Amino acid sequence: LFVFIFFCHSALRAQPILNGGFETWSFHTYYENPVGFWTTNFSSYLINRTANVNKISPGFNSATAISLVSVNNSPDVLPGFAFFDNPSIDPSTGIPYTGSPDSLKGFFQSNIQPGDTGNVVVIIRGGGAALAIAQKQFTGQTNTWTPFGVSFVWLDTITPPDTLAMILTSSSFNGSAAIIGSRLDLDQLQLIGPNADPLPNGDFEAWIPSGNDEPENWSTLNFICNPLDLSVTPSTDAYAGSGALQLKTVTTLFNDTLGLITNGYFTNEPEGGMPISQNPISISGYYKYFPQGPDSALVGAYTYFYNPSTQSRTVLDSSLIFLTPTSTYQSFTLPFLYNGWNLPDTLHITFSSSNILNANSYVGIGSTLLIDELSIQYSPVGEPRPLFGNTPAPYPMPASSWLNIPLDKTLHGNTLEIFDATGKNVFRSTINGTNLQLDVHQWNDGVYFYRCPGERSMLKGQFIIQH
Repeated sequence: LFVFIFFCHSALRAQPILNGGFETWSFHTYYENPVGFWTTNFSSYLINRTANVNKISPGFNSATAISLVSVNNSPDVLPGFAFFDNPSIDPSTGIPYTGSPDSLKGFFQSNIQPGDTGNVVVIIRGGGAALAIAQKQFTGQTNTWTPFGVSFVWLDTITPPDTLAMILTSSSFNGSAAIIGSRLDLDQLQLIGPNADPLPNGDFEAWIPSGNDEPENWSTLNFICNPLDLSVTPSTDAYAGSGALQLKTVTTLFNDTLGLITNGYFTNEPEGGMPISQNPISISGYYKYFPQGPDSALVGAYTYFYNPSTQSRTVLDSSLIFLTPTSTYQSFTLPFLYNGWNLPDTLHITFSSSNILNANSYVGIGSTLLIDELSIQYSPVGEPRPLFGNTPAPYPMPASSWLNIPLDKTLHGNTLEIFDATGKNVFRSTINGTNLQLDVHQWNDGVYFYRCPGERSMLKGQFIIQH
């Protein structure tokens, strides 16, 4: 029955996984930045998956304006922050500027939380020193576009100006605690005076998106990768159709290593995925794998359901297998084990192009995994139900020399089969007793699955060999 289920897919009810052929890609915008400005959007997106410096519409007699918002950065607060972009990413410097303005004016809307202040600061420098400064603080709530103006205080009128710096924040940066929810909208910022050169993009009409081509219905971590060395990209080297997914282990902008993709969300616990209405027997697909060094790829999945009584997700089943090197497309099967009567509502799948099971695993930069044609197999009608109860798990776990599989007495006379992570049958035995002891001295390290169908029930499980 086990072999029938895993290898004769025509007898199963198969369901395509959403975009499991990776044919559909679209440009995904993480956030937009006003042209010429550096913002806190990258940090905000990294923490909250949302920007905190945004383009809003309409502005004051214009199409767009800028909105800065202070957001959670537990245990701190991350203010919305923008300043003129420059290679050193240093707000004390700025862009080349030779004008001598008298004042700064513009329009604002705000919802600054009590005890907080929004800010606009413009600094004119020359020869490395501050020559003039204009600063405007904003408090309270203003629901309509309102004009404001502030004069420059000149500290040095002799040294020629050479640099202009401008800092915009939704919260205080002078030592006071920023408060979540403070918001400052700005538009039509202008430098005024007979010797005032224009302020670049002070009307905030020009924005540039930050994003990449992403596979529909899947989540990646491309936004923390070098744009010239992304972890997830489309590939024309497909098993079927016109495209496949290429997943590569890369070094991130934080000097970490990653090669991950999921159909859910990246959190500490499985979250998100595709909707399902019953327990799958397996997930299958095709892959190529080109590891760097002694690396290995992984595919893992969870099924879970939303528990209204606890208002949380309850994991029902989980499965994990290694994907070994291959230069031609090979099939893989990820089997599921049932551990509860509740029917799932979500399937969460994650692929890794490197072995990330523990801190001591070898991870090879450049290890590349191609994935294509994913599908789910469900039980055929009339399949025996899983056996539940108090049957203990195999022990010891992991095993290195001997393994014990406790058995239920109702399975006496039935056949127990064991398969490795690739689906290869490595053991078969008729049950005679309530415990099966195996000599695993010569077995390869890895995850193994066992299955024993009975007349009215079924025993399933998994164990790990690690020498």
